[in-house]
Order: sequence, then structure tokens, then C-alpha cells
Amino acid sequence: MAEFEGRSGEGTYASSPASPDSVTEAVTGLSQGMNALVRGHLALARVEVVRDLKALGKDAALELAGVPMLMASYLLLWIGIGYLLALAIPTWASFLICAGANLLGGLTLLAVGYALMKKQKVELPASADEIRRDREWASKLREPPAQLRGELH
Repeated sequence: MAEFEGRSGEGTYASSPASPDSVTEAVTGLSQGMNALVRGHLALARVEVVRDLKALGKDAALELAGVPMLMASYLLLWIGIGYLLALAIPTWASFLICAGANLLGGLTLLAVGYALMKKQKVELPASADEIRRDREWASKLREPPAQLRGELH
């Protein structure tokens, strides 16, 4: 009688390899095991994503709290620069220079931020490790058990 064990050692199936019932039981057990495996992977990925999103949300909230004051200060700074330049050149030209400097700076920051964002990858280390172990486990399932290898040769 052949005995098949799951990865964790749970759920052994002992039956004759030629019996139709044993094949049905083995396929049913394999199907249930794969369903449990997929559900486990999804749960692990969900936990990792939720953990990362919570940390990201807290950081973003802290950053956003200072944005209104920063914007008001920035606007007042450039108005002051515009009036300072107006002492040497026409007022319209001084504010045009300030607007151009802001436009150029903003476009540069957007381009750099976009390039950095494209390089970032979301990593799920525990999920990736589980998938790697599952592939190893699945490749071992393709090999016949040691008892059957002797019968095949």
C-alpha cells in the first residue's frame, strides 16, 4: 500500500495505487490542499499590503498636515521676491520672472518624482518566499515516491 503525505504532514491517504477510489480521494485531497494553499497566499498578501498601507497612510497624513501653511508661506515668499525685483525692473516683468522660475522648478520636481516612482516596486517578501517554497514543494510532487520508483525500473 502506498502512503502519500501533504507538505505539512497532515492528511495522509493510504490506499492501493490502482484503485479508482484512491485516485478520486487523492485528486480530491490535492484539490482541497491547493485551495487551502491559494487561500493562505491571498491572506498573507492581504496582511502584508494592509500593514504597508497603514504605515504609508500615517506618514502621508503627517506630511499633509503642514501643506496649507507651506503653500501660504511659499506664495508670500514669491510675492515678496516679485516686489523686490520690481524695484529694479517693471513690476509685470518681475512677476513674470517669478512665475517662470516656479513653473520650471515645478516641472523639474514632477519629472524627477515621476522617474523615482517608476523605479519603485511593491515588494511582498513573505509572499515571495512562500511562493518559492511552494514551487520547490510542487516540483517534488512531480517525482514518483521512492516506493514506486523501484516498481517502475
